[in-house]
Amino acid sequence: MDVAADTQPIAIRPKQLRSATTNGNRPFVLGGDGRGAWVRRWKDLVELHVADLGGADACSEAQLSLCRRIATTSVELERIEAKMSEGDDTVDLDVYNRLAGNLRRMLESIGIERRARPVNDGSNVLADYFRKPPPKVAAE
Repeated sequence: MDVAADTQPIAIRPKQLRSATTNGNRPFVLGGDGRGAWVRRWKDLVELHVADLGGADACSEAQLSLCRRIATTSVELERIEAKMSEGDDTVDLDVYNRLAGNLRRMLESIGIERRARPVNDGSNVLADYFRKPPPKVAAE
């Protein structure tokens, strides 16, 4: 029996048969209501990393997944850094260093450089500005 023939791609399944996370209604499958400071920062970082890759439409699902993992690791590193800045001696530097190394590797795997999203509105305001002749200055 062909398993692939029995399953249909997630994109054509009705919205009611997909998870709230897949539909974009909840950031996580289990737990959290999405309103805490940690989740707000996490969402911001996911959006920023996805934008650096050219937007959600330009990303594969694997890239989006990596962006979520990168955001999680970044927020946790920021949380540890906040503890260190408060003088907390219980911070495990080994955990911090492993998280930082993992973050670097994940960023390398998606590409650290920023890729600008192409503008397709048909206008290039800056180029149009420089194509115009300079304004004439009236002689006094």
